[in-house]
Amino acid sequence: MPTFAGLTWTVVPAVKDAIGWAAVIAVLDLFLAPVKDIWGGKGAFKAKSTENLATGFPYFASFYNCLLWVLYATADLPRLLQPLVINIIGMTLHASFLSVYWRYAKDDADRKSCLTAFLGGAATVALAAYLSAVSGSAQPFGNVAMVVNVVMYYSPLAALGTVLKERSVAKMPFAPLLMTFIGSSLWFTFGMYIFDAPIFIPNVIGILFGIGQLVLYAHISAGEKKRAAEGDAASGSAGTAPAALPSTSTSSTKKFHTTLAYRPRVMIPPKAAPIRPHTRVAPRATAAARSAASLRVGARIRHAPRMRMAVI
Repeated sequence: MPTFAGLTWTVVPAVKDAIGWAAVIAVLDLFLAPVKDIWGGKGAFKAKSTENLATGFPYFASFYNCLLWVLYATADLPRLLQPLVINIIGMTLHASFLSVYWRYAKDDADRKSCLTAFLGGAATVALAAYLSAVSGSAQPFGNVAMVVNVVMYYSPLAALGTVLKERSVAKMPFAPLLMTFIGSSLWFTFGMYIFDAPIFIPNVIGILFGIGQLVLYAHISAGEKKRAAEGDAASGSAGTAPAALPSTSTSSTKKFHTTLAYRPRVMIPPKAAPIRPHTRVAPRATAAARSAASLRVGARIRHAPRMRMAVI
């Protein structure tokens, strides 16, 4: 029977299982959160790039955390059945995530950091196995898993520098933050109910960091929305601004009339009369021809009989 602060209670298997499976569901959703970023239509595997991911450290930390919990829970069945089940699933998922991230790492420096995380995790598991062999107990696996579990809760902070620098939550997804808080709360309840220190101690820290990360996310997200609204308002006012009217000042009026006074005039020639079809146009007579015609007309006038006017 567990005892804490002078209180003693009996663990009811049905209650334990209900809390445990609820915690399994919450953490399963947390483990499935990176599926979209890795295996989704625009994920790292399809895009063959990890440019949209801040770091691969959470995948390595989660993989080794799950491995340590599997080794710890295997030695205490059926009491730790739920931790065993969820961590087998988590270990499998994160093995695929870290493999894709490592394969499509951004550059050599990123690949080197992946190698460092992989070797560091392997060394941690080897240390826990050595301590377990020396003590003849699985408790060292639980103690080391407790430490790694805290590191896993800190893992979203690896992207904190990028988030604060860009003032954007694009690389700080909301779902893992929320499910970290919910999962930590449920696992804390489960650990306290069966009074397992490696389970409930790290989840106290997980609850606190979950709250802090959610507050940070809400603050930065609100700032993004405010800047977007201000940008839309500025662009809208610029698009609907009325045209400026001409100034009525003396200098502007003088300049306006001066411009009109010296405006060049364009002479537009008159339109020629249209030529009707089948109309023959006589050529213009030359000056000599016109002079000869005038002489002939004058001669006819001189030799014509004069009309006598009757006087009444």
